[in-house]
Amino acid sequence: MLFSLAAAIVALASCGGKQTKKVQFSLDELDDFFTVKSYTIESNAKEKDLEHLEEISGTLTLVVVRNEGEMKYKPSDIEDASFTGDSSLSQYYLFGGECKAAVKQLLKLKPGDSETMILNFKVSDPYSEYKSAEENQKNRQIKYDALTQNNLIDQILFDIDTKQEAKEEAKELLELFSSIDDDDDD
Repeated sequence: MLFSLAAAIVALASCGGKQTKKVQFSLDELDDFFTVKSYTIESNAKEKDLEHLEEISGTLTLVVVRNEGEMKYKPSDIEDASFTGDSSLSQYYLFGGECKAAVKQLLKLKPGDSETMILNFKVSDPYSEYKSAEENQKNRQIKYDALTQNNLIDQILFDIDTKQEAKEEAKELLELFSSIDDDDDD
């Protein structure tokens, strides 16, 4: 149990950067099968201003090693995959991107093999029409600061959906709609 917990959230210091704070990683469904050995985050955030957050993009580069043990998934099992970078300072994720092809490639590794994943990400503006101008500005500033200053990114989370999960969710929705329809008949 402890080994699984340790494998689930891997905390590592940044490679090649000034970031010394540990970032937690979760590879979702693949936590038990892979370990993140190193990472770098590069973006054009310092070239932009907080009024143009949606123009910020970058790359997350991960070196991932396949752990020992039998792999539960194969590439064809992956329905979708994405990732986000988060900071405890912000209620919004800092950046996010798609990574389905990279995750499928990971599943081809043999135990002990490593893969360098280069994932593109985009940044979104946290503007909300339901918030005041001051609150929107504050949320933008927090997000911009987390993207341009060291040690403000806390975690990088992967969201991996398997075809089995998609089937189960579809079945649950079907059952829900069926029960609603049955209630309407009364």
